Amino acid sequence: MSIKNIFYYLFFLVIVSKSFGQLSGYTSLGHGYYSNPLYSYLMQSSRASQGYIELNYGLPLKSDLFAVKYVGSLSIFNQIQERNYYDHRISAGYTFVFDRLSPIRLCALRDSSENEENDSLEAEAKDDSTEVFDDSTSKYLSFRLKGGSRIDHSVFREFDNWHSGFAASYRLMIFDSLYLRLDNDLAIRKYYILPTLSNLTNLFSLSFGSKTSPIVNYGLSLSFGVKHFVNEYKDTLYDRFLDSNFISYQPDELLQFTPSFYYSRKFGQVEVSGEIHYNKNFQKNARFIVPDDTTDYRYVNEDIYNESYSYEGLGGRLKYKHLLPLNIQLGLGLDVQQKHLGYAGYSLIGDTVAARRFDLRTNVDFSLSRYFEVYKNLSAELILLAGYDRNQSNDEFNNYYLYYWLIGLGVGF
Repeated sequence: MSIKNIFYYLFFLVIVSKSFGQLSGYTSLGHGYYSNPLYSYLMQSSRASQGYIELNYGLPLKSDLFAVKYVGSLSIFNQIQERNYYDHRISAGYTFVFDRLSPIRLCALRDSSENEENDSLEAEAKDDSTEVFDDSTSKYLSFRLKGGSRIDHSVFREFDNWHSGFAASYRLMIFDSLYLRLDNDLAIRKYYILPTLSNLTNLFSLSFGSKTSPIVNYGLSLSFGVKHFVNEYKDTLYDRFLDSNFISYQPDELLQFTPSFYYSRKFGQVEVSGEIHYNKNFQKNARFIVPDDTTDYRYVNEDIYNESYSYEGLGGRLKYKHLLPLNIQLGLGLDVQQKHLGYAGYSLIGDTVAARRFDLRTNVDFSLSRYFEVYKNLSAELILLAGYDRNQSNDEFNNYYLYYWLIGLGVGF
């Protein structure tokens, strides 16, 4: 598609949105420092630049809403340019709202129902894709189609993949102070270079929550997930006791159950929230590409987007938000996750050092942001982001730490 055609389509979309719907967007540019963009013991540092664009189109139909969303991000590293990658996603959905809502509240419903994973530096540092604190008591039924892909340089082509899926959500009040929400997310992800990691997933969630007050919100969520690998994978291993080789088949299907509890409370200009969960896997082993002499430079050994199916353990999150004077927003976060993984821990030369790999990952992040009204429907945001990530592991390649900081300027319309 030529640049001229892209401008024609954008112009047509703007004209249509002004006549029948609402077009909104957000774009940002950031520049900072990343101490370990390879997420490994190598600890190679690089300056990082990031471009991000988001376009939303909403068309209210009586009390319902049709919405389309596009998100694209480009991450560029000055020292390790082979690590540069581009990620883009698009989704379209329709929401049937059974309660009469104002247009503002309807738009908020659209935004809250379209949280997606984001591989940008900012999202890696502040991933809110699992957050369910901001919920309402409206009754609705929504459907959403989604898709996207990731493109890397040739050295890191193992990361390249495309994905598509279908999600549905239904929420209703079952008592005066309690709501019930049912969510189902069916998705397929294909890795071009590593087809043994291509998979089909389905995640069903049942949530109970209470939000009769704008100050307190809490609830319980139960999630049931299945992950099916579409291609068989087997390894030839050596048994030193029998002095012979044998074939080891990696599992084709993984099952997981995750209960979680969340709570949030506001104290004037301060909001404190927390979440605790436990991943329980019913499959002892997990799909993993065993390192050998031909994989010395391989950086992807498992599915990097649905890795939760590969481990079980306790995890939690604490968040603190404070609106300071001059309308400055302060954010602090702490994430901790145990990972009892379903495969061995290895040394840097591929020898097995532990029958089962165990990780303990801790992340601390800090952010300051300031929102400005520029002109009518045009706004700007100045962002300062910093964080520290420590992954303690008996797998030597994955025993690492990193820290980062990023300054960004965003513009919304």
